Amino acid sequence: MRRALVFGMATYESEALPNLPSGVADAEQVADLLRYHVGGTDNFEVTVQVSDDDNMLTVEDLMRTTDAWFDAGPITDGLIYFSGHASNTPYGLHLAGADTDGSFDAGFAFDSLLHRANQKTFASLTIILDCCHSGAAGDITLDTRFDALLLRKNVAILAASREFESAWGGDPTSQFTEQFIGALSDARIQSDGPATVFDVFQNVRVVLPTLGQTPVLKAHISTDVVLRDRN
Repeated sequence: MRRALVFGMATYESEALPNLPSGVADAEQVADLLRYHVGGTDNFEVTVQVSDDDNMLTVEDLMRTTDAWFDAGPITDGLIYFSGHASNTPYGLHLAGADTDGSFDAGFAFDSLLHRANQKTFASLTIILDCCHSGAAGDITLDTRFDALLLRKNVAILAASREFESAWGGDPTSQFTEQFIGALSDARIQSDGPATVFDVFQNVRVVLPTLGQTPVLKAHISTDVVLRDRN
């Protein structure tokens, strides 16, 4: 089964982390496109979780939801999307929950997510990160001169920015997600074929550097992964 988990973080408790009005729209629009292929056939079975004034997702909520998603059933092709704050710490990339305070309480460690994914069997797993410093996802710092990447087979990470860059918001969606949605759109796919991981990256990397952020693709895959098809 093709299953997707989509997070959109709009509201945070700490003044150190400003609210992100585009977070909910990011998640909802991505989820809507992933549910069906262009022709109306089923694509991903999507689970959506948003953090807003009515329902704040804590770090524990993010971890429990992710854990439950992995345990919910078999996955042939999986996709995880996250729009929200993140920080690149000496302990790696952390995804902020609504209760993250912006200091040493960094959030949901991305390495923990990869560790959980390593326990699951799937044909492919694509992780989409629309957050600042997301290019650090999966990196292992060997010394002060360079980083390495440890990624199991059949996993791809598409990040909105390099590890030292911000990922900019927008109205109604963020800049990265606007381009990501465009690459999945009906018109684009109808004219250019299915939206694959590499095709989406090629689309977003053309526009985003002119807006002040450079997307990053890290992948350990032997065949391209279709995210949305014309059928």
